[in-house]
Amino acid sequence: MRKTVAVVVAVLALGAGAAIVWRLGYASGSKAGSTTPAAPPAAPAAPASPPTAVAEPPAPPPPPTPAVESTAPGGKTREQLAAEAADAARRAAEEARAAAERAEAERRRAIELELAAKAAREAHARGVTAFERGVALQREGKLPGAIASYRQAIEFDASIAGAWTNLAILLDEVGQHAEAVDAARMAVALPATAEPARRAHAMHVLGHAQLGAGRRTEAIESLEQALAADPAHEAAALALANAWLAEGKPDRAADALAAARTAGADDAGIETFLAMLRWQQGRMEDAAAHAGTALRMEPGNLEASIALSYAQLGLKQWKEAASGLEAALRRRPDDANLHAALGYAYDKLGRRGKAVDEFDRAIALEPAHPTAHAHRGASLEASGDVAKALEAFRKAEASAPVHSRSAVQTKLAVSSFQAGDMEQARAMARRAIETDPTNTHARFVLGMASLRLGDRAEAEAQRKALEGKDPERTAELAKAIDEGAG
Repeated sequence: MRKTVAVVVAVLALGAGAAIVWRLGYASGSKAGSTTPAAPPAAPAAPASPPTAVAEPPAPPPPPTPAVESTAPGGKTREQLAAEAADAARRAAEEARAAAERAEAERRRAIELELAAKAAREAHARGVTAFERGVALQREGKLPGAIASYRQAIEFDASIAGAWTNLAILLDEVGQHAEAVDAARMAVALPATAEPARRAHAMHVLGHAQLGAGRRTEAIESLEQALAADPAHEAAALALANAWLAEGKPDRAADALAAARTAGADDAGIETFLAMLRWQQGRMEDAAAHAGTALRMEPGNLEASIALSYAQLGLKQWKEAASGLEAALRRRPDDANLHAALGYAYDKLGRRGKAVDEFDRAIALEPAHPTAHAHRGASLEASGDVAKALEAFRKAEASAPVHSRSAVQTKLAVSSFQAGDMEQARAMARRAIETDPTNTHARFVLGMASLRLGDRAEAEAQRKALEGKDPERTAELAKAIDEGAG
């Protein structure tokens, strides 16, 4: 490369020198002031060949570029960084797309929720309308229509607690006790019934339905829960007292009512119930006092009037009792028990013909009425008609099925005890025990009647017979023996 450059330089130098010489020679031949004639022009020289173009020398090569580093800071190549950047971009695009999809899903969900809420509001409104229609029909005494309306209200909105409770009440009233229990349980399970007053009402409805279905143990539990929610709930206290009374545990019944009164319940129904309870226990003066209180609270209370008349029978106030029962029968003419009680009052007043008539009316209304048959027999016997009297006594026992005959005899014993006829009470209690030796109620009546008759030994014997079989009656009889009051 260097040799070529040198040759070119030499050629260029020679050309330059020739040009200079030529130029100098031309200048000397035409010098000014010369006297020498000019020489004739020389023959023209052969034309010179055109000058050869000389190539430009190539540019020197650029200086060597220093080698670029193949890795970036951090130990990653540019290719790796580019790949990572592409991944990041892809992920960002995917996240953006997912976010957009989530936003769209949320938008659609919001629309669905709004539509569902609107449908729920409309269904609730229809349910309330059906519920109010049911209430109106119930007030008019149109129970089938009311039941249908409550069912319709529930179909629209099953969270309407009032529809469930009212449905349970009406189903219980028409004798569909099992369905009533189911409806009441639905009401109890709703959040709306968590408030104490509502829960007490719902539990009372459930307990009442369970009593109708013959599920007394469950009913007692439900009614106790009702009173736990609202201790002053009169209706629940009365229903619980009835349940305990049906269990043959009057003291538990009295305790339930006393607790309600202590909690602030002030209801003529409670006083009336206490009157009937004390009457059943043979505590006639207390019965009359409670009945009188009830009547002062509610003068037109028929049940309180009847309770007072029963207490007057026990107090042997025959005339007052007869007057009260006559008034009660004018308001409730188809009550067999009232006719039987009036017949008993007439018998004690010596009006035996009228007494037999009333017993006959009671039997016509309730052919298996044991008390009416028994007291009819007593009136006929007192009139001297022994044959008819015996027939009536036989009917009194025969009117009951074999499996419940002892219970009927016990009722006769209780009736006699309540009427103050301790001899007859003792006799009927003994017959009940002969029929069924396990009848603890009859043994209790026998012990109490014997104690009233001064036969402490018989009372003590019945107390021992009750031990381990009926703790409450055992304790009550033992207390009576200790007090000597019977």
